[in-house]
Amino acid sequence: MNKDLKELYNSKWNDLCNTLKPIVEDEQYKIKPAYPLLIDIGRWENDIQNEGWYSDADIRVMIFGQETNGWKGDSDDFG
Repeated sequence: MNKDLKELYNSKWNDLCNTLKPIVEDEQYKIKPAYPLLIDIGRWENDIQNEGWYSDADIRVMIFGQETNGWKGDSDDFG
C-alpha cells in the first residue's frame, strides 16, 4: 500500500511544485504554503517497515488532519 501511495505522490509532485513555485517566490504573499502532510501506513519493527498491521486488520480506521503551515525543511523523499 505504501508503494502505491508513493507512486501516487510522485505522479503529482512536479505539478504541485510547479503550481506553488510562483507563490513561494513572490514576496507579496506573506503566508507561504507548507509541505503537504502525506499519508504513510508503515510502522517500523526491528528496522523493517511493516504495513501488515494495517492492511491485515479486521477493522481499519484512519484519522487524519493536520495543520502544516510553517513546517520547514527539504522534501527528501519526494523531491
